[in-house]
Amino acid sequence: MTSNANPEALQVQMGEHGHSSAEVEVRTPKAIVGSVIGRWLHTSTAAYFVMWGLLILGIATAMSHHAFTAFLNTRAIEEAAVPQAWAIRIGTAFPYLFKTALTAAIGVAYWQVFWYMVRRKVFKIGSMDKFVAVLTNPFMFFCRDFVKKASPLFGLAVVVWLLPISAVFAPGTLTGSHPHRCKGC
Repeated sequence: MTSNANPEALQVQMGEHGHSSAEVEVRTPKAIVGSVIGRWLHTSTAAYFVMWGLLILGIATAMSHHAFTAFLNTRAIEEAAVPQAWAIRIGTAFPYLFKTALTAAIGVAYWQVFWYMVRRKVFKIGSMDKFVAVLTNPFMFFCRDFVKKASPLFGLAVVVWLLPISAVFAPGTLTGSHPHRCKGC
């Protein structure tokens, strides 16, 4: 048994006719679970859970925004359960949370696809540098390798840059009417 052995593992010495010995590690269930969790945290499996979690958060936020605006639709401002100032605040918060969750999910997906492609294709260092910088600098879209060899990355980067539009238009979907104002005046 070696001094740097895992305390949760049991090691058995086996030798052939007493000449040489080889160590075989027999692991306890607790040690096996610990190694599985350790590997899970260091692999892309965690990234998949983060991507799906953020996607689900984004979808739930969009559905909540729709339900909130549908609830307030066709109600007079005085009849609404939420004051107008809070309706505007809540109606603005939903699209920003939606945009943030989906941008983060796509950002994680972008890096997963980036490393997948870098491991399988040959790119110039300058092209890889542009792939890394495109999420913060839109001028990096002007790279031939980006469209030719890394079109999935190009598509994800375009979505990341266009997604903030959802936070601009969605808050304007809620309008109010005053019950004392005549419609024909």
